[in-house]
Amino acid sequence: MRKYTIPGIIIAVICLAGFLAARNLPETIEREYRIEGEDLQVDIRIDAGEFELTRSDANRTVRVRIDYHPGRCKPHVSYESDDRRLELDVDHQHLFQSNDEGVARIYVELPSTPVTDLRAKITAGEMNFQLGDLSLRNCRIRSRAGELTVNFDQPNRIRMEKLDIGCSVGETDLENLGNARFRKARFNSGIGEMSVNFAGWADSLGRAEIDNDIGEMAVYIPRDVVARFRVSGTGFLTDFSCNQWFEKRGGYFYSRNSSDKTQNLDLRISSGIGELDIHSD
Repeated sequence: MRKYTIPGIIIAVICLAGFLAARNLPETIEREYRIEGEDLQVDIRIDAGEFELTRSDANRTVRVRIDYHPGRCKPHVSYESDDRRLELDVDHQHLFQSNDEGVARIYVELPSTPVTDLRAKITAGEMNFQLGDLSLRNCRIRSRAGELTVNFDQPNRIRMEKLDIGCSVGETDLENLGNARFRKARFNSGIGEMSVNFAGWADSLGRAEIDNDIGEMAVYIPRDVVARFRVSGTGFLTDFSCNQWFEKRGGYFYSRNSSDKTQNLDLRISSGIGELDIHSD
């Protein structure tokens, strides 16, 4: 039987620890792509991490940066110039067996000039989408769990065909949606808190469905928006409140500035169990 001395065991442990530490030292991937065409397709798939998407300071340049631990994460970034398609995949190993120190941090900058279709699917983490001053034609964002923030701090450069945002479990904060300039939109929350704010651009017609299954939901409609909305699903399990800026006529609530104007915001709102608050200034 082979015998191990105490000093030998200590040296072996130190060597193994050093190897594992070296294997898990953080690394960085940085990519930059010049977009020559008029269109851009962006597909993002992340199983976990801290994610931030913002506008690039260059009108036709995409930038991607991923800080990750190679022993925990396998990131992949590619751009097909023929199809003008950017793909980003971040896959973690043993995701729930350690703390957040091994979770990747992903930063994406999109150019404002190309007409862009954005699709993002994130399983868990903190997600921050700053989408102002882009040329988004379609935008679809899905989050399974975590904190999701989507903000249009400046108007979208074109009319958006469809905006679709959903979070299964967690906190969802949607800001300045008037600046999205969408024709159709859908906002969904499964379990958690959701804030939906339509501040921003007020001159374009948009229709949206808003649905929250369980939790608190607050909907803010500025007074320069001519709006009507229908509320369904509210019962004894939902605490519904609406301020006096809106009056009910038939099956709809109308903003008080809508008597002689066509609505430029038409909403269908559904709430399950929890609180629903619709308010204006």
